[in-house]
Amino acid sequence: MTTITRRHHTAEFQANAVRRLNNPGQSVQELADELKVTRSLLYRWRRAASTKEGPMPKKKPHP
Repeated sequence: MTTITRRHHTAEFQANAVRRLNNPGQSVQELADELKVTRSLLYRWRRAASTKEGPMPKKKPHP
């Protein structure tokens, strides 16, 4: 059985990806392939960056 390891991206990496996502000239899929992330992750980072929470909101601990 293969284990999947989660990759952790820095806030700087995420901010740079969002900046590039907002620039015309490259499709979302091309950028995702180049950065080796999924399109949905890029969209999630963009949505999170537009809120006050920053690039990726922290998950709240479960009580």
